[in-house]
Amino acid sequence: MPNEEAITLVFNATLKVAGEAIHGEVHLDFPSLMRDKIEEVHVKLRGSVYTQITRQVGQNTSTRSHRIWLAHENVSLWRQGNGVYPPSGNNTLKLPFTFTLPSELIPSCEFNVYRKRGSVRYFIQVVGQRPGIWRFNERHLTPFMLLPPLPAGAELREAIRRGWQGPWTTITEEKDIRRGIWGERSHVKTILVIPELSILPVLTPIPFTLTVVTHSKSMKPEDKSAGETIFPTPPSKPEQLNFRIERYVFIRARGWTAAGEDDFAVPLGGGDARTPLQAPVYDPVGVLTTDKVWIPTEGDEKHEKGRWKQEVVFKSYFRLNCPPAFHSETMQVRYNLSLKVDFPGIGNSLKTVFPVRIVSSMYPPGQRAWDGPPPEIDIPPAYFQAANWDADEKE
Repeated sequence: MPNEEAITLVFNATLKVAGEAIHGEVHLDFPSLMRDKIEEVHVKLRGSVYTQITRQVGQNTSTRSHRIWLAHENVSLWRQGNGVYPPSGNNTLKLPFTFTLPSELIPSCEFNVYRKRGSVRYFIQVVGQRPGIWRFNERHLTPFMLLPPLPAGAELREAIRRGWQGPWTTITEEKDIRRGIWGERSHVKTILVIPELSILPVLTPIPFTLTVVTHSKSMKPEDKSAGETIFPTPPSKPEQLNFRIERYVFIRARGWTAAGEDDFAVPLGGGDARTPLQAPVYDPVGVLTTDKVWIPTEGDEKHEKGRWKQEVVFKSYFRLNCPPAFHSETMQVRYNLSLKVDFPGIGNSLKTVFPVRIVSSMYPPGQRAWDGPPPEIDIPPAYFQAANWDADEKE
């Protein structure tokens, strides 16, 4: 029979909001506690901003790192000889704990590119202390993600989910392209319509309409064979749209500064996720394809030449599940939203990029409950890797 764990941490690691009270329990199995010679048990709340920069110095590399603690609390739960024991007939003592998160915390974040790293991490850890220099303490750690409250973002999320009734903004991008190195050029154009907003709240289905319009090179109508596609053909499936968030991160570590960037996909689809416990599934993206239209060349009296116009309209929602932008003493994060549509040929991508201010969509604790599936933000797996957390605590 395997040995029982002396210490068990019971903590619901759902998304937390800065300023809320978080609760949990530590379960102590007394026979195992005595067997492992644990003299004291305490629980810790930790949160920090960590930055690290590595540079090449001659043939060697040099690394500077810096940590700023955002939350740092310890509570002693049990000590040998304090007279606290399990109930009669039971080997397990259950000890509750509560921490109140500081109200000004910044969002969880994880960023790691070549020689540049920045993270904002939060966790609960229970430690069983053993006597002696050469005895290792028993540790159990649970990370959790956190968002700051922002009433303006929360109210905007509700307004958008009810159906946006405010003004809209139009973002247009266009260029001439050709299939090969030589030849006459065709024309492609994207028209993106989204709500006119100064901030975009996370975890919110933001409506958009994207129209892709193409005009072929000048040709005769008979140049097109029956069933032949006309270059450039607009995309016809949502998978052919490349919506991405471009993240720009600035970090500082003991006098050094560095900037880096990465990007990740933006989920498309309406409403809230319909399978919150599995991979999210959203409502489908609406696609409207119109028939090709022949447009004669202006000034061509014989109407021998013209261009084929093709148009596809996508209508749906995009969702920002990334951590909000933030600014701290040693780490800053900002975002661009990009949309790229690829056409056949070298350099024939049409890309639209515009800055967005991504904010939290959470109400302050106790003001209003979250309506919908449990909220989650996308964080790289490194945020949850045990080795990274051990380094945080041992430092």
